[in-house]
Amino acid sequence: MPSTLTMETYRVKIQRGLIERLGLEILRLNDNIDNEILLITDIENSNLYLQKIIMNLQEYPRNAGMKLRFCELIINSCEDAKNFEAVSNLLEKMAELGLSKKCIVACLGNDVVCSVAGFAARCFSVRLVPVPVTLSAMIEASSGGSALLNLNAGKNLAAMPYAPSLVLCDTECLKDSPCYESEDIIKRCVKSKTENIL
Repeated sequence: MPSTLTMETYRVKIQRGLIERLGLEILRLNDNIDNEILLITDIENSNLYLQKIIMNLQEYPRNAGMKLRFCELIINSCEDAKNFEAVSNLLEKMAELGLSKKCIVACLGNDVVCSVAGFAARCFSVRLVPVPVTLSAMIEASSGGSALLNLNAGKNLAAMPYAPSLVLCDTECLKDSPCYESEDIIKRCVKSKTENIL
């Protein structure tokens, strides 16, 4: 699927139980002996999935000499946190961790988490794997385009084009997600399809 702004292609996987296999899916992207994975998420999704992700990474078969470094950063997932300050704070934390350019950032959460993490990953020049957990976030991540931030002048006015290495949509997440703004979600679907055709 091509991103409408970058024209790069990437895979979108839609399956039940993908989050539990997150480590396996990410490590399949890498042929490196040294592997770094940074999970950026919010406190709710960390509580729900972190232990399952770690267990999956521990079960992954290691080649001789293969090293794996796994880090997690918790960010705010409310709409007010979708701004440059949040991105700046995240970049500082990523720098403090001493991450290399081989690192793969996985962002697990709603559209706020995916936008802030996507913006930061692009600024840090590392690969990105969005793992959206709401329907609107799945549409945004799958249709390509930009990580969007809010400005004082309005919502979603700052955009950072990016093409992820992979998008993982776990349909199991949707059973617990509230069905809200259904009209807005339909509009996003139509807008995404129209942009891809154009």
